[in-house]
Amino acid sequence: MNIVSKKYRWAGVKPMNINISSATAITTAGVAVLVAIITLRNWITNRARLKHELFDRRYAIYEKIAGFISQVLLTGTVEGGGEEKFLRETKKAYFAFGCDKQIKKLVSDIYRKAVELHALQSENKLTGDALKNNLEQQMKIKNWFSETLDSLETIFKKYFRLKH
Repeated sequence: MNIVSKKYRWAGVKPMNINISSATAITTAGVAVLVAIITLRNWITNRARLKHELFDRRYAIYEKIAGFISQVLLTGTVEGGGEEKFLRETKKAYFAFGCDKQIKKLVSDIYRKAVELHALQSENKLTGDALKNNLEQQMKIKNWFSETLDSLETIFKKYFRLKH
C-alpha cells in the first residue's frame, strides 16, 4: 500500500513503498525500548533513594546507641528510666540492620549492663567490703561501656560504607 496519495505525485514526490505493518512494528519496537530505558532509570533512582533512606534510619539508631553509651561514660551513671528509654529508641535496630544478630546482641548487652549499673548505683547503704565490691563491679561495667564505644565503628562500618 502506498503512503503517498495520487494527488502528491504531480508535485514530483515519489511514492514510497513502505508497508504500514512494518512501520507500526518499528514504531512499537522504538516505544518499547524507550519504556524499557525509562523503567530502568526509575528502578535505579528508587534503589538509590531506598539506600539513602535506609542509611538515614540506620545512622539514627547508631547515634542513639553511641549517645547512650557516651552519656553513661560522661555522667558515670544511668539515669532512672534511661535503660528503658534506650531500649525503646533502639527496638527497630534488629530489623533496620537486616536481622543482624550481632547488632541485636549488642543492644541487648548494652541494656543489661545499664540495668546492672543502675542497680549497683541504687545500693546506697553499703559499707566496707560490700561497698568496695560494688564500686569494682561498677568500674568493670563502665570499662565495658568504654570498650564497646571504641568498637562501635568496627561493628557498624559494613552498614555505613557508601558505594557510588
